Amino acid sequence: LGFNCCYNQNAKVEKVDDIGNWAKENGEWCGIGYTRCSFEVLGYHCCSSVNPKVVKEDSYGKWGEEDGELCGI
Repeated sequence: LGFNCCYNQNAKVEKVDDIGNWAKENGEWCGIGYTRCSFEVLGYHCCSSVNPKVVKEDSYGKWGEEDGELCGI
């Protein structure tokens, strides 16, 4: 989705939607307490490797490839 997770997991929740809880850090929206990969909302899994090679970047974020399919980084 193009948003980072909040560094401060005690950040004040400013917005709640069907994806999760949101706060602002340094003027930017960030997700709080995600237990799933945000790419799963788009129908893709997260890359399982620790440091995957970026093969594509778009408005949703960075993408890698595993088993011939795109995965979220």
